[in-house]
Amino acid sequence: MPMKVFLIFKKVIPFFLGILFLWSSLLIFSSLANKSSQNAAYYIPENSNFSFKLNIKDFLKSSTYTMIFKSKDQGLLNSLQKYLSKSKDGIDNKDIGIDFTSDIYIYGEEFENGQNYVVLFNLLNPRSFRKNIPSLLDKNQSFEQTKDVGMIVTHFTKGAKNNNINKKLKAYLSKVIKNKGKFRAEKQAVKDPDDLVLNKTDFFEINVNSFTFNDDIKSKKGKILGKLNEKSLDIIGQIKMINPPLIESKWTLISDGFHLETAMISNAIQDSIQKYFNKIGIKTPNIQRISMNYYGMDLQESDDGLVIAPVFDLLLTFKDDFKINQIFEDFSILESLGYEKVGNKMISANKLNYYIDSIDSKNLFLGKNLKQVIRKKNNTLFEIVGDQKALTTIKGGGFITSFIQVIPPFKASKNLFASIEKIHIKSKQINKDVEIFGELKFKNNYYLYNEFLKFYLTMKGDN
Repeated sequence: MPMKVFLIFKKVIPFFLGILFLWSSLLIFSSLANKSSQNAAYYIPENSNFSFKLNIKDFLKSSTYTMIFKSKDQGLLNSLQKYLSKSKDGIDNKDIGIDFTSDIYIYGEEFENGQNYVVLFNLLNPRSFRKNIPSLLDKNQSFEQTKDVGMIVTHFTKGAKNNNINKKLKAYLSKVIKNKGKFRAEKQAVKDPDDLVLNKTDFFEINVNSFTFNDDIKSKKGKILGKLNEKSLDIIGQIKMINPPLIESKWTLISDGFHLETAMISNAIQDSIQKYFNKIGIKTPNIQRISMNYYGMDLQESDDGLVIAPVFDLLLTFKDDFKINQIFEDFSILESLGYEKVGNKMISANKLNYYIDSIDSKNLFLGKNLKQVIRKKNNTLFEIVGDQKALTTIKGGGFITSFIQVIPPFKASKNLFASIEKIHIKSKQINKDVEIFGELKFKNNYYLYNEFLKFYLTMKGDN
């Protein structure tokens, strides 16, 4: 009998020790999130035209409670225990020294005929931050730090590149530290009574103040809030515009697959789009509106190797008139990737055909389904809606597809998208105001906190 009792204890004790370790780690993790310094907030200048706050602390508290007391997801608990056991004090950011359990801030400010965006972190290890961050930065970026706050600045400009911009950005951050500001959004907000009933938590807050999205869209003042509970994320906001033009299109792409539409193309986004197009040999005028349906990726075997062919419908509205032969002026890069130009109306990717059509002098269609384009006035400024699972849908490819499926970022995204029941974010212009609303809703038996935590752990290779 004593021997049987001993054998039972031998099996049970490791389980209870594991639970005890997990609970202890979570308590440490939560206490760090609650006690972490919020000094980063006070380095945002009063005259910033854009500010963003991501409320990590409350998210961690809510996710911990939901995971243990509501969802009781043993697989997730095991993954979290594995992650915590590998991380000193429950934090896996020793390489760059950033405290990811504290709130994160981003602000924007005009600088050198362009715009600076500064990310502010609270630091756990300033020495690691100072040592390892420089190797991760591009030429248009710089960093600085105080005792417990790290800063990374990225500069965007629509003019000629400034060869000395890195030194100027370093001096800019030094000035920010010297003229320590105060974050406007840190003032105590009035609690929405509906939040108490629906158990909602503030997740993020965006403030704009005389912020220029692009040459057409300029804001006077506005705020966007993200509130969440265990099942959904709701977004609501309003932005007052300065002399807003009527940003509308004569043509509309019927929503299908995963649909993205935007006329809110900032100078930074415009610059990124043009750089990408240039890399594949496409040259376009500045883009005023993008409307796209995305259906997934088609990997095809050909005599020349594998052809990677995204399946989409794309409607581009340009600010100026265009000609198709000028856009595909150099087709050699696409040709090297397995694409073939068939006259002026089609591009072939092995078995998949993309149709090209100049709808009018400022609208270009490129994609699989030309019938998705209809003549209809469209005043939508921004919209995301549809089947998000299309973003990780891959057909064909054999072994390569199987390999892609297990790569942590792809696997994490696919699992997250599969747990979402509905996603719809939209903004539209009403007179001088822009109204923003959105909803991210999870399926039954799926919890928002859990799925985002699974996403993070899978990205780290621990799930």
